[in-house]
Amino acid sequence: MATVILISPIQLYNLLAVRRTRLHYGISAKDLSIDIGKSPNYIGTMENEQIEGSYNDAVLTEIARCISEKIKNLSIPKHKNAAFKKP
Repeated sequence: MATVILISPIQLYNLLAVRRTRLHYGISAKDLSIDIGKSPNYIGTMENEQIEGSYNDAVLTEIARCISEKIKNLSIPKHKNAAFKKP
């Protein structure tokens, strides 16, 4: 019989928010793990629903810093819609 793993709502939110953001910007779990100075399997292991774990504040801060840097370096196409133009 499978072991039930319980995590708090905030831990679940953090795990899902990191996964959703990472996938949205096309960042692999392995790349993010390495970029934050962890083993290549760290993010994947944390996102595995069969393994108990959550990010601590220091790791979340490093993840946010890393993803922010990657987003800054993306080339975002300019919108042709007038609503997006600078006044």
